[in-house]
Amino acid sequence: MCACAYAGTTEISGGSDAASASEIKAVDGNLDILLSPSENNPSGEAFFVGNSSTINSLKTSGAPSAWNIASGKTTIDINQSGDGEFDAFINNGTMTLGGETTLEFVNSAGSSAVANIDFGDLSIPAPVQDSADSFGLRIKTNANITGKSFTVGDSDASQETSIWVSNNSNVNYAVENSSFGRAARIKIDKGSTFTVAKTASMSMKASQMQVVVDGTFVFNGRYLQVNEGIISGTLTFSPYAGAANPQFVIGGTRSQLVGNGVINTATGIMLQNGSLEVKDNGKVNITKNEEAVELDVGKLYLGAENVFSCNGKLTDLNIIGGKYRDQNLLSVSADNKFNNLYWQREENVKLSVIVEEGAHLYFNAITFDGRTGAFAGTTELIISGFVERSIFLKDITGWGELTNVTLFDIEGVKYTKDQLYWHDGKYIDGTDGFWLSTSAVIPEPATFAAIFGAAALALVALRRRK
Repeated sequence: MCACAYAGTTEISGGSDAASASEIKAVDGNLDILLSPSENNPSGEAFFVGNSSTINSLKTSGAPSAWNIASGKTTIDINQSGDGEFDAFINNGTMTLGGETTLEFVNSAGSSAVANIDFGDLSIPAPVQDSADSFGLRIKTNANITGKSFTVGDSDASQETSIWVSNNSNVNYAVENSSFGRAARIKIDKGSTFTVAKTASMSMKASQMQVVVDGTFVFNGRYLQVNEGIISGTLTFSPYAGAANPQFVIGGTRSQLVGNGVINTATGIMLQNGSLEVKDNGKVNITKNEEAVELDVGKLYLGAENVFSCNGKLTDLNIIGGKYRDQNLLSVSADNKFNNLYWQREENVKLSVIVEEGAHLYFNAITFDGRTGAFAGTTELIISGFVERSIFLKDITGWGELTNVTLFDIEGVKYTKDQLYWHDGKYIDGTDGFWLSTSAVIPEPATFAAIFGAAALALVALRRRK
């Protein structure tokens, strides 16, 4: 169904280069625009520029080697009341959005109508300089986005927003193949939803490729890797039924779950050469199948309480290692509970644990993958910033199987495994188990509080001197 508010169509022939690019603008009130090949070179590249005009639809005709919208802004306003779907942008070939080009999609009628957007083969090359949010696709209306491919090139500039969904819009994305280069960005504003179909392949592996979710991002494909996510809304990974080996990976070093942000994932979540910082009221809900949070050269910073759950139960923390692996890191500055601390026994499996700011860290048990003989490897636990009554195990049976344990207390004093003790006690929720201690006799709570307070003040003073 086509947006045909006006009877006529404006047909524009492209220029033969950027200098001779034709302007995208309506003529005689005809707001449906048809881009045609260059008259001088019908089989060559056809160039156009935006001039801040508002039109109803933009389509392409003929078969030039490529379409090139060289620069400028064009607003496509379907201007439809009521329901229904209306063609807003249809590209029948290969198109490039050149330097600082913006295509904006709106519905000034403010209805629930849907804009149909077909990318064809669409690409945004790397910008030559920082241009912040001055180019890309701005989706401000309900939309169905399809196409063969969408490619955003690598950039040395700061993040460039290639797709920005706002204005309480519901956008369904079903482009067959999408690839986002270094420093690209998908941005979803509060109140808006961006849903990626199971048929859409979306590569977001490039370094610094950023996903900013203030609204809702739903991914229905088999594999999702986020290298720099800033999530204060809801990110849901829900692979389609029958998806082979679905995975959700955080692979970059600056992902954050902040505010009331939520990650819902139907599989476990893996931090692979990446990190996740959780602050404020951030939560991660594992909804089915797997129960594991996996660290594969991963770093996890938990500044929110009891971040992880699996169908309302505790989640395993899996430590993955190998001969050439670096150590993994778990840092908690708020109370957090896990099910098993599970070690994959390869060579040189390491976990560094930091418990700070009076936080408590709980595990039901320490477990291993059970391999023996030639496959058995070292399991090394390094604890830093330790204070009494900060680390709790419900079952200490697996402690003895750890190859090496090194502990540094809050004052920097070093302890080895044979200098550490476990004492009967109750976790802060009343669960029976054991507290880790550097003393043969654990101090009484009042004594412990005094020791912790003095040590904390000493640490603050030391930091100030530095």
